[in-house]
Amino acid sequence: MKTPLVIALAVALLCGCTTTPQPQTVQRIASAAQLASFTGAAFYLLDHPEDRQTFQIVLASVDALLASGSTDPDAFRLALSKLPMRELRSTRSGIIVAAAIMVWTEYESQITPATRDSITPIMRGVSDGLQAALAATEAHQ
Repeated sequence: MKTPLVIALAVALLCGCTTTPQPQTVQRIASAAQLASFTGAAFYLLDHPEDRQTFQIVLASVDALLASGSTDPDAFRLALSKLPMRELRSTRSGIIVAAAIMVWTEYESQITPATRDSITPIMRGVSDGLQAALAATEAHQ
C-alpha cells in the first residue's frame, strides 16, 4: 500500500498550479497524469481484468480527442467519466486517481480560451499511461 500513497504524494507535489499555466507546469502535470493513469489503471486491471474493455474505450475516446485536435476540457472530462470511478475508489488505485482528479480540477479551473491548448500534453499523458497499463496487464487477463 506504500507505493500508491507515495505516487499520490508525488502527483500532488509535482503539480503545483499557477494562475496562468506555464509550460513547465503543464509538462509536470502531463507527466504526473501519465504516471497516475498508468499506475491507477494497472493496479485496477490486475484486480479486475474483466473491466479491460472499459479502459480500452476510454483510451480510444481520449485518442479521438487528440486526433481531432480538440482542446475541450469538458470533452476530456466526459471521456474520463467512463472509467469505473466508484469501483476505483474502493481499490488501492483509488488514492492515485483521487490525487490526479484533485490536480486536474485545480488546473482545469485556470484554463481560459487563450490557454486551452495547454491541455493537449495532459491528454497525451493520460493516453500514454492508459496504453502502457493495458499493455503491462495484457498477460494477466
